Amino acid sequence: MAKELGVKKVFVVANKVRGPEDLDFIRNGIGDIGLAGHISFNHDVMEADIKGASPFSFSPGAVDEVKKIKDVIEKILNEG
Repeated sequence: MAKELGVKKVFVVANKVRGPEDLDFIRNGIGDIGLAGHISFNHDVMEADIKGASPFSFSPGAVDEVKKIKDVIEKILNEG
């Protein structure tokens, strides 16, 4: 469907990952697309959402995961 819409690259980001079993399940499900990264299940992010606050100040770990995903996507785009 992405090709039909003119989308040249598709990136998969897994969210609320609880552990290696979740990542294996996701990798098996997405096939050849590949995984740009994942964001772990995180109570601090949920707390930020409840308070209407940015996860940036509540969960440095989640912020680091998002930065890694950004770096992966930028690297792929710059190579292509």
